[in-house]
Amino acid sequence: MSMRRARAAAFVSVMVLVLGLSLAGCAPGAGAVGDAPQSSSMAHDGIDRSDVLIAFIGAETTATTAQDRQILHYLQAKSMKTQYASSENVTDAQAEAIVAAVANRSTMILLRCNATQNSIGCDFNDHVVAALHSARNDGIPVVLVSSSKQSTTLDDRLYAAQFVLHAKSDESSAFKDTHADSDAAQLQQSSLSLEQASFIVMNNIRHAKTMYVSYE
Repeated sequence: MSMRRARAAAFVSVMVLVLGLSLAGCAPGAGAVGDAPQSSSMAHDGIDRSDVLIAFIGAETTATTAQDRQILHYLQAKSMKTQYASSENVTDAQAEAIVAAVANRSTMILLRCNATQNSIGCDFNDHVVAALHSARNDGIPVVLVSSSKQSTTLDDRLYAAQFVLHAKSDESSAFKDTHADSDAAQLQQSSLSLEQASFIVMNNIRHAKTMYVSYE
């Protein structure tokens, strides 16, 4: 058996195990975990900062390492434990990282959007979608992460929100000159930090599907 086939077989085995465990967990109803659905049975209890474990998963198709490093530094400074998985140019790295996040019982997954040639800014392969289903079934909220608002074909039930991240220093004319008017208008109205937005999602408090947040 080739190394590629062995890796694929191992991935499938892990997915079966995780999905099996998830079905016995806190599978949600109609909405996304962390998106404040109508059913109170899906609501999370308040998360203590000491219990936070964020899985931050990098993009497969774009280089975001520099910004990711800044975000990690921000989260660490806020005493929010974070495990980072680099996925750049590695097949199925995002899917495998999601599976690991479920196994580690993460409190939230931050998933970087992938840029594609078909103009869908948050595009994910079937393995990632399957892994996101396991996260949903296990009651782990997933947040898509990007530097500008992106469209996606992903089922709304698989992610709680999209965080459009920017450094606090970007709340300036320079940001408005290089981003869409709608982004700039939303940014002007936003006062949420990444810390605040994360706890809103983890505590299942009602929020917009797209949230503009700063990390400085």
